[in-house]
Amino acid sequence: MKPLHANDQPDSALSATSVLSGTFDSDISESAHRQFNTMSASISGVAVEAILLARRSLTSAPDVKTLQTAAAAYLRRNVNAALVAWHYQASRQIGQTDRIEGLLCPTDGIAESLRRAMNETARRATQSGTPCVQRIMGESDGEFQLVALPVAAFSGQCLLALLESNSQQSSISSETWASLLMLSGLMNEWALQRNCNFAADEAKTVATLIELVAHVQAAANSDAACQRLADSLQSLLQAEIVYVGLCRGGSKDVNLTAIAGGGTIDAFSEETRLIESVLQETQLRSAGGTWPVRDPDNR
Repeated sequence: MKPLHANDQPDSALSATSVLSGTFDSDISESAHRQFNTMSASISGVAVEAILLARRSLTSAPDVKTLQTAAAAYLRRNVNAALVAWHYQASRQIGQTDRIEGLLCPTDGIAESLRRAMNETARRATQSGTPCVQRIMGESDGEFQLVALPVAAFSGQCLLALLESNSQQSSISSETWASLLMLSGLMNEWALQRNCNFAADEAKTVATLIELVAHVQAAANSDAACQRLADSLQSLLQAEIVYVGLCRGGSKDVNLTAIAGGGTIDAFSEETRLIESVLQETQLRSAGGTWPVRDPDNR
């Protein structure tokens, strides 16, 4: 694609203006479903199938990078996007600047005027919470529409799409806008689902820890408590074996106290010595460790 440059004197009706009024609803899930229901009537049957396919690929994304790639692929296939990127607004730390990351191809070679237009449009969209569009002119009199689409679930971030203009019309069609808004809603839905899953996992973890602590505290003495801890951790973590050591009487020396499954401890065996070495190193460093060490420089 030939280098693109921001139009120095764009049409006032198109340049750097928000094409939709209102802000995204704080309730991400409700907003996503409302957008999907109200805008479906503006989309053809083929486009609806594309949206449903996009929904499956977006909601099943395992991480943010895969989500962004799926969104970019949808825009490239269905709304004639020549370039798709993700804008990261600079934080308040000294020396940081806005960052644009290409989702389907690198953005290193784009014209500086286009990069500046992308940053400015993305900032306006992020600050207002509504999509913004700006007309961009190519070197060969080709016309493009730069769309900045904020996604409520990703604060300070924005999806950028450079759309090739239809020769029949100078503005973005209502069908394209409907697709863009639904894409934003689907990305918000993915974020909401992930947050709910994280919250559920954290609740299960807290409940498990409470149960584990209560089980260990109910032991008759410290040796029995260590044995309960080893057995419980082996079951919870599906570990092959678990060892527990104690520093007794204020000493800094760690003694192996319990083996999951009630294994016999031979205080003079080589295995016990190696296990206690691992425990001793962890206690001295106040951090997790492995034995033998994986990195010779990390001792």
